[in-house]
Amino acid sequence: MSNITLAPLPQWRILIKSLYTRYPSDRDLAKPWLLSYSDVPYWFSRSTFAMLAIARWYEVYTGKKLPTIWIPDYFCNNPLQFLRDSNYPLIFYPINEQLTPNWNLCKNIVLTNKPDIFILVHYFGYPSEGKKARQFCDEHNSILVEDATHTMLPQQGIGSNGEFVLYSCHKLLAIADGSLLVQCHRMKVLRKLSDKQPNAVMEQVLKTIPQESPYAWKWLFKRILQKFLPDYLWLKRSTTGDLDDTYSVPIAFKPLQSKVSRALLSAQLLYINKYTINRQVNSSILKTFNKTNKKTVLFQNNDYIPYMLALQCNTEEYAKEYFCMLKKNRIPVMRWPELSPEVLADTKNHSVALKLKKTLLFFPIHQSLGLDTIKKIGFFINNNPQNTLGLKDYKIEWYEGRQEQWTDFIYKARKSNLLQSWEYGQTKGRVEGWKVKRGLIKSNGNIVAMFQALEKFFGPVGIIRINRGPLLIDENDNNFNTIYNIYKTLRQTWKWSSGKVLLIAPELLETTENIGIMILARFRKRQVKSWKSSLIDLSLSDIDLRKQLYVKWRNQLKRAEQSGIVLDVTRSDESFFWLMTHYEQMMKDRAFKSTSIKFYKELHRLNKNNFHVFRAWFEGQAIAGILIVQHGRACTYQVGWNCPEGRRVYANNFLLWNAILEMKKFGCIWFDLGGIDEIDTHGIAKFKHYIGGKGYTLVGEWY
Repeated sequence: MSNITLAPLPQWRILIKSLYTRYPSDRDLAKPWLLSYSDVPYWFSRSTFAMLAIARWYEVYTGKKLPTIWIPDYFCNNPLQFLRDSNYPLIFYPINEQLTPNWNLCKNIVLTNKPDIFILVHYFGYPSEGKKARQFCDEHNSILVEDATHTMLPQQGIGSNGEFVLYSCHKLLAIADGSLLVQCHRMKVLRKLSDKQPNAVMEQVLKTIPQESPYAWKWLFKRILQKFLPDYLWLKRSTTGDLDDTYSVPIAFKPLQSKVSRALLSAQLLYINKYTINRQVNSSILKTFNKTNKKTVLFQNNDYIPYMLALQCNTEEYAKEYFCMLKKNRIPVMRWPELSPEVLADTKNHSVALKLKKTLLFFPIHQSLGLDTIKKIGFFINNNPQNTLGLKDYKIEWYEGRQEQWTDFIYKARKSNLLQSWEYGQTKGRVEGWKVKRGLIKSNGNIVAMFQALEKFFGPVGIIRINRGPLLIDENDNNFNTIYNIYKTLRQTWKWSSGKVLLIAPELLETTENIGIMILARFRKRQVKSWKSSLIDLSLSDIDLRKQLYVKWRNQLKRAEQSGIVLDVTRSDESFFWLMTHYEQMMKDRAFKSTSIKFYKELHRLNKNNFHVFRAWFEGQAIAGILIVQHGRACTYQVGWNCPEGRRVYANNFLLWNAILEMKKFGCIWFDLGGIDEIDTHGIAKFKHYIGGKGYTLVGEWY
């Protein structure tokens, strides 16, 4: 059963866990949102009470009655209810199309109405201009409040600039109520306003508010019903074409968070990081469905934690038409906000906010939405309730050609790796008994990707492994739809029903878009370490490559160069077996496991021309060596060895630096440092990081 809701539904395990959860302290409950030990958390039922508490705190702290509060004009009127009831002066400052303050107009307004409290909103989870707001408030001795009520967690640019930060946990998590106010110690402005203790003043204010909480059982009963009942029984369907679905509901004065919500929130704390990924993945998937030029995604990048997917329609007329179509088909869509009367009355100064209100539509992307639900919403986003991500003309052509042509494909790949090379497949077959199958994925007759699969049967069950593949062929064909179709084709080629299990570690970076692709293609993630490494761009000049070395690493390289080390670069059998002998002994001495010597020897026998051994000689003795294997236009660091004397004169720095320069001469454009493990080999990882390449993490293993 599909559950399509605007807000997340509680999972059964969370409901059960909450029954046995002990009520944590305010600080323990707020731990994911605190950036500093000095931050002080206060829990409310809704952020409207937190804003009222801040205003009253300002009165007690400074002695000034009725402080002037600046609020962005694109702000919902409903949460301002209690500020209005208390007669606090509200100034609505304009925002621009990027939903950040219009600072030029703010500088004009401040001449006649200086803010005592300035509220900066991080709309829909996207970081606003916190540093500029901080500077503005410092200039005018104003308290900065960061409204992060659309934000799951603090992140870069959110939560680090204000004296106060607001989070509305009930908007992003499955709880009936719960808003967090974080009081931060940013003393520059505070000292100018008063010599009182800010935290003590807030405690004094909170003693004056009613100690009441909203009734949460009704919310819980409704959410449980929604989990049981089909959508059409409760999801509102509109046939009237009424676009104005935002309206005020009076808020009861019950400021504190309920015990039910507190227990539910405590039960979800361990899953918050997972929820953030779910939101980013769902957002990435939905963005790919927007194919028309009549609407655009508000925030294109995915390096933030989204609240909802915001689509901006080109015209108000199209927004009305599109909104009505979605409502008639019971697709969850929301308009926001209910603007304040002051903004509605002044169309000249608040034109941007009015335009956003009329043209923006919002879709849920929360963590309790299943893949089928996301796809259903996506099809309607594309104005077409049919699957727009079909395989079309994608198919696999099994490769029966020669090694030379496969190697040509490797050269055409965007970023090749050793594991997809012909010789690697042959070695896996001869040493470990895998059967090699090679395929070309074509679209409209054109090759878009290549892969090498390894197959082995255990009784009636066949295991197929694709490691670090497929490789994309076309440099310019790296869009979501193409990559999705590639992996969907693989998914449909090997099915569980046929007794074959596909285990795949894709050559895809660990981004929310790529995770979305794997989920959309019906793969499931395995709980194993993802491959991490670092790439050096050999298209840079030698001077620039040297500049990007960390200072300490570069200084060690200088000492090595001045020590009299002699470089030896060769592809001879003698140098390879010399290095393997020392490497095998090092594995025994240090008791660690790696790729077997037998495997390396067979791979070398098949691929001698691409095995480059770099040796360092000092005073007539070979004191260190490394192996670099070339594959297409890239190469990978494989093994290294040095003796105590080599470590003393920094021979490894010397060898790696010269390997970078030499592999560039051999025509390589990428130098892969061959894996980085910060946990098990922290020292080696640190050494590789200091070379200055660009670190990357792949999307992991899936089945």
